[in-house]
Amino acid sequence: MSKEFSNKKYDHSKALGKHVTELNQLITQGLQSDEVSDFSNYFNQVIMGMVSLDAMLDPFKDDEWDEIFQDFNPNTMSMAQKMSFVKNSLRKYYNLMNDKGLFYVTYSSDRMGSKDKTSDEKMGVPKN
Repeated sequence: MSKEFSNKKYDHSKALGKHVTELNQLITQGLQSDEVSDFSNYFNQVIMGMVSLDAMLDPFKDDEWDEIFQDFNPNTMSMAQKMSFVKNSLRKYYNLMNDKGLFYVTYSSDRMGSKDKTSDEKMGVPKN
């Protein structure tokens, strides 16, 4: 007795979108009142989020990609340099995601709102 299974294509944009949203929330919320004196803890949380984003994007990198964490040494950086590193690194990640089309969710042609449908089909008018 065998069961038939259908495989779905993994939607990277959904997983990446969730991770990017959480990372952006962490960055924009900044230090909380109880963490004011612990910038290094906050920065380490941001870096860990970026490291996991880097790993998620690994299959999409090409030979021209410059690894962001290759020469990274936070011990020699000031607070301003650390935040500049975060900003510039995220810009590179987001550009890569944009170039690979990972910001966009794809839909099958039978789903409402699909870019494959004509405007009449989107409105519910069947094809002749």
